[in-house]
Amino acid sequence: MLKKQKQNIYKKLFFTFSYSILILLFCISCGKYEEGPSFSLISKKKRLVGDYIVEKYFIDDNKINMDEDLGILNYKINYNDDGTGSTIIERQGDHSSEELFEWRFDEDKEYLHERLIFSNDEYGKWITNKKIIRLTKNELWVRYERDIAEDEELHLKKQ
Repeated sequence: MLKKQKQNIYKKLFFTFSYSILILLFCISCGKYEEGPSFSLISKKKRLVGDYIVEKYFIDDNKINMDEDLGILNYKINYNDDGTGSTIIERQGDHSSEELFEWRFDEDKEYLHERLIFSNDEYGKWITNKKIIRLTKNELWVRYERDIAEDEELHLKKQ
């Protein structure tokens, strides 16, 4: 009798484990972003928050050399946990600019909404043009979706 009970427990454990594996495999195959990751235990907000440097910039799938083509030495973006952030662009000739912004995800967490925070503490309009195509704990890739002829894409890496 005891042997039969052990067999039943093992069967239940086997089916529970098998079911869990199937669910996990299903979740892995249902990644939200085009370039991944397919599965993450870290929330999207926690993966996004941090200091980034722009590693690659593309226009119409052509990589742009920011230093030579645009005169940009450093391009940094910071996303804070409180929904604020900043963009710092350092240009050749000791010129730099900083913009403060507020950010949030759209309902499906596929786009970043951003709006500028002006020096008088007034806010600009929400802009929804950054489609997230990759979001890992160390990388953020976004594609600008605007009504202009050029497609722009930024690949950012956490510092």
